[in-house]
Amino acid sequence: MFVDAGQARRKKISERMKILQDLFPGFNKVIGKSLVLDEIINYIQSLQRQVEFLSMKLEVVNSRLNSGIEAFPPKDVSLKHPLLLTLNF
Repeated sequence: MFVDAGQARRKKISERMKILQDLFPGFNKVIGKSLVLDEIINYIQSLQRQVEFLSMKLEVVNSRLNSGIEAFPPKDVSLKHPLLLTLNF
């Protein structure tokens, strides 16, 4: 049976969309690829804002720990890390 390139591409896209839906909490109920992608983009942007906020809080804590105690080292958090995608804040 011959499968054309377009059909193979669509199948691969559908498989990847299913993986994305399974990775993000609650997104398996969203119907339509466009809506799934919109929700995932919003979720990742929300995570980015949370990382920025927590980084600012860490800076404040570190600035208050100037009594000779070594401050917590800031972490360089990669937003592309696969585990970050599974976190629920």
